Amino acid sequence: MKKAAVGVTLSGLLAVTLLACAHSPQKPAHKAEPVKAETEEEKEAEDDRAKDMEDLLASGALGDAPVENVFGDGGEGGELVVGRGGGGMAAMGPGKAGVLPKVVWPDVALSGKGSLAQDVVYDALTGIDGMGDCQTMYFADGSQKAVEIEVELTIQPDGQPINAVILNEDLPVKIQGCILNQLMSTRFAQPSGGSVTVFAVMAFEP
Repeated sequence: MKKAAVGVTLSGLLAVTLLACAHSPQKPAHKAEPVKAETEEEKEAEDDRAKDMEDLLASGALGDAPVENVFGDGGEGGELVVGRGGGGMAAMGPGKAGVLPKVVWPDVALSGKGSLAQDVVYDALTGIDGMGDCQTMYFADGSQKAVEIEVELTIQPDGQPINAVILNEDLPVKIQGCILNQLMSTRFAQPSGGSVTVFAVMAFEP
């Protein structure tokens, strides 16, 4: 009789347990966070940035080369996205917008056995769009004052530059490397009668 009683008791306990589980509320394993709706102001700001980019590309200010992002999240007033193309650099966002100023070359002097028009060399120097990257890098390091940088190089008869040097001893090494890379990557017009030595001053302005 004891075995039968124990069997009935265990059966009853199992039935009660199953009944309790059947009526207990089920809790989800993970509760999804509600998606934050985009405000009207955020949507308008995003539309304005897209429109600014379309207008900039349509203007041809960046040239025909593909535009690439250089850096983001900066500038006064909000996000700043900087792009570089074949015709220069551009910045847009609530912080700033428009094409960044190119590097200024206030002085260019020529010497040597060869002959080359000064304005031709000047146009080649001012046309180095990548030099704007060096200027951006210089001020990104915290410098706020304009600086004049003296450079010297030799243009060979085939138009290739050699012996490019920077005469400013206090310029950061990485800025010097950036400038020299841009100068040595430039193809100049071919001088007649020999090589031409170029002495030039460029100004980085914030």
